[in-house]
Amino acid sequence: GRSHSDLDVEDTDADSVSELTPLQLPAFEPPEKNVNVGRVVDRHGQGLEGVTVTLGALEASSNFDGFYYLSEVPAGERQVLRFSLPGYVELTRPVKTFVDGQSSVNVVLSRQTVAQPLEGEALGFAEGSLRIAAGAVVDANGQPAPGTPRARMTPFAIRGDGVAAVPGDFSAKTSDERPVQLETFAMADFELVDEAGETLQIAEGQTATIELLLPEDTTLQVGEVLPAWHYDEESATWVEEGTGTVQVYSQNPQRLAFVAEVSHFSTWNCDQEMETTCVNGSVRLCDGTPVFADIMSQGVDYDGTSSDSANQNGEFCVPAKTNASVTITAGHGYGASRLVAQTTVQTGTSPSSCPGPCTSADITLPCTPEESPLDCHQTYFAGCKSCVQGRVVDSEGQPAAAILRVSTGSTSYTVVTDTNGHYCAPAGLNSLTTISATGAAGEMGSVSFSPTQAGACPACEQAPDLELGAGSSGDDVDFSDCVEQLAGLNIERLVSNGAGAEVQTLRSGWATVSVTENEGQSSWSVGLELLDASRPSLSGGAAASVRLQLDQAPVPGQDYVFELGNGELHSRVGAPLGLSAQSFGLDPERPSWIRFEQAFQTPGDAVKAQFELNFLGDCAPENATVSIQGRIDTTVREGGGISFTDPTQAYLFMCSLFSMYIWALDLNTPDGALTLLVDGLLAPSSNPLSGARYARESDALQLSFYGDALMFTMNVKQPAVGSSPAEYGSLSLTDSECLYTLSSGGVEIDTFQPSDGWLSGRFNARFEKSPYSEGECPPREVSGQFGAPVCAR
Repeated sequence: GRSHSDLDVEDTDADSVSELTPLQLPAFEPPEKNVNVGRVVDRHGQGLEGVTVTLGALEASSNFDGFYYLSEVPAGERQVLRFSLPGYVELTRPVKTFVDGQSSVNVVLSRQTVAQPLEGEALGFAEGSLRIAAGAVVDANGQPAPGTPRARMTPFAIRGDGVAAVPGDFSAKTSDERPVQLETFAMADFELVDEAGETLQIAEGQTATIELLLPEDTTLQVGEVLPAWHYDEESATWVEEGTGTVQVYSQNPQRLAFVAEVSHFSTWNCDQEMETTCVNGSVRLCDGTPVFADIMSQGVDYDGTSSDSANQNGEFCVPAKTNASVTITAGHGYGASRLVAQTTVQTGTSPSSCPGPCTSADITLPCTPEESPLDCHQTYFAGCKSCVQGRVVDSEGQPAAAILRVSTGSTSYTVVTDTNGHYCAPAGLNSLTTISATGAAGEMGSVSFSPTQAGACPACEQAPDLELGAGSSGDDVDFSDCVEQLAGLNIERLVSNGAGAEVQTLRSGWATVSVTENEGQSSWSVGLELLDASRPSLSGGAAASVRLQLDQAPVPGQDYVFELGNGELHSRVGAPLGLSAQSFGLDPERPSWIRFEQAFQTPGDAVKAQFELNFLGDCAPENATVSIQGRIDTTVREGGGISFTDPTQAYLFMCSLFSMYIWALDLNTPDGALTLLVDGLLAPSSNPLSGARYARESDALQLSFYGDALMFTMNVKQPAVGSSPAEYGSLSLTDSECLYTLSSGGVEIDTFQPSDGWLSGRFNARFEKSPYSEGECPPREVSGQFGAPVCAR
């Protein structure tokens, strides 16, 4: 099939502009046979780069869009794929492979939640709790855990698209070794770590009590006893171990929870084995040709899934619950051209197992993604029914080369411009699509657009020109040489607690200690600058800066604390208007400090010191923290005048700009994407201040749109998944004297995950003439879509 990297762009302006030197992305070209190919994304559908994928001795790493492939895969009935990325819960999945065959496994990785200090015997989480006796936590050697242990609980969705993040395929073994299939009620991964992030465990002979919140519509009753199951990663199978009971939820008397005692921490599941039958059939292309395909069955009236791989004849067979409604999804290919189809069947009442007798469910795939009932903005791992094309220009309106991240609903793709600055990219039909570009010199820009016609490149709707900025955030400056030229800093430990994997790319940096003499007075400046030296553009990796100002030389052995506001950490990896952007400031509860080891007075004196930096998330996962420890070994430099004939002084000047750029990133933190229609017509905007943002502090969502011909704002207090009314709204049109105020309307939120740092949805509102306006001002209907980062304030 056609992949997103194969898209061609029609050249409509070839004679009117000079050709550019195009940017390039590494090709993704998996072989056709003996291959496992798939994609790894986060819960927002953003491709995850650098995921390690292993199958036995085979290993691969996902690319910039989360795609991976393993070649020379041996045939096997049930092999185990492992997916791992720092900061995310490790996941394994079973896969069936064939001689000269193709198999596909697509997964969603769940970001690890913030580990909370276990200061007593009980700890509550958003969807459960943990109780463990003091002294029952030990390290890998069985010794008492140092410091204050921390615990995290990462829940998994058991319904809808969220099951793509669930480990395994709900196949299990009972305590007497019988193979069964599970119907699930609640699931979460539990982990104990120390303050350095190292894994801890429950002491031998001790247990912990875990509590899993059950769905609101659960049919379970208080007092019911159910088996407890833990996930065995090596076999990708659930294993029965002990039991638990249904009780009133400790944090809400209106809800129920599953409570069990466990002797170790892993992923735990409240399940019961179900009476199973099977569903079999074949998968064919639209021309009738049988085809390899990945298969998933998902219960409609029960919570449980199973999977299989269709063979070269398109044949598959999956277990399912008896006398139940089951949706079978078949997928072939990968990327924007992936073909997906579904059918829902009612299973029989008699127990059975593969190969049958089974309920039949033959599936014919659509000829193109445009003909599919599923669209890439609605669900993970579906082809796109529409597309968008446009042109990238510089600040003078001339075509520019750029790499673009195109985000549409539950997925995203990366494309590049052609030699005339044009691009073409897959997108969801009638979906807010945000195109974020990075130019050859690191300049950035973005535009939002909602395509309304089905199709594929190059026959796509035209988005407004995307103008690249002047690189005011520092992305056009390569600071990687500063690591070698100034040096003097060594990161010894980085502990990321709930932050994204991008933050852990901080691996190097430099330190500057300078003294400036002015009328007999000395002022001292200490700067620590941290970055991922392998990525010269700040838009491509994490970066941090802290500053300390003193009016006299530091005293050895004394801790000097970096004041709040004098340190920032940012990550901009693939940041499509907030989706992957994270920002951190110095943590007010955990001081950041530097301790010098010997005295120094004049330029040229040696400086040795230890430091610890503690950051707390702002526009980042809620309560996420990053702790960095290290040492500096440098010399005192003379501040003040700069001599550009002195290479050292020139580097000192250029590298000192780093902290200014990091500070500027805070000012330029992009808000979420926003597309606006007034009376059904799309309102154009090139203003970067347009966007959406949710503030945890005030529990409010703000939508702001500064268009070419209008201004719009709307505020929603205490937004939640579903419908939320707007508290305030205003609309003004620049081509008339009419001012409008909100009369009715609000937002419909699809996803809202404060712990993951993102919410998205739609809005619809009616505006009436303001009392301050005169003349004829007919009512206006305003609608649109948005995505907003979750920020502290």
